[in-house]
Amino acid sequence: MKDATVLNKTTGIETPNSLRHNKETHLQVGQDEIVNKIEFRISRYTFLPGPNGEPLHVMYTTPGHGYEAHTDWLEDWWHPQLGNERIATVIMYLNDVAEGGETVFPNSTTQPHKGNAAYSTCGQKGVSVKPKKGDALMFYNLLENGRTDGTSLHQGCPVIKGDKWTATKRILVNRRPVEDSVAAFRQAITSNMMAQGVKSLTVAP
Repeated sequence: MKDATVLNKTTGIETPNSLRHNKETHLQVGQDEIVNKIEFRISRYTFLPGPNGEPLHVMYTTPGHGYEAHTDWLEDWWHPQLGNERIATVIMYLNDVAEGGETVFPNSTTQPHKGNAAYSTCGQKGVSVKPKKGDALMFYNLLENGRTDGTSLHQGCPVIKGDKWTATKRILVNRRPVEDSVAAFRQAITSNMMAQGVKSLTVAP
């Protein structure tokens, strides 16, 4: 595993960032039989096609660490322009966390756990889910009209006691492109923009 990174919106390169404070690795689709079974169950649970999913994102978090509030929708150079956004996210909890580590939605309209000592101060900020082994949390990043949903803003509260293991599946609206397709997508976008009279276009390498 390696230190967690986030996508640099300017360069398109994964870089270290204060947003995340954990270790991570990715499990590729079809990597082995166990991953295949997990992928199948996610697809059956979400009713979304397996090929639309990104690789499983496994994260390990130690006490005092978590990740800051953020949204999972994409703002890189090709996803929005091609209508291929992250429609949904599934977070699977791989172990019980003694204290803290909740997934909280700060923009939720209610705070059902406020004043509940069973939740951390962070977890009381909005609707939140305590990490329990075998549980999974699914939420949508887009509204029915395709626009991004601000209430999907979520945060991994700092772990207070124990440690935390999760596996996250982010699912796109359309089939996930293979690497060869990305160059073709870039060319298609460039050609389309130039046809509309745009004289220059800068995209991530």
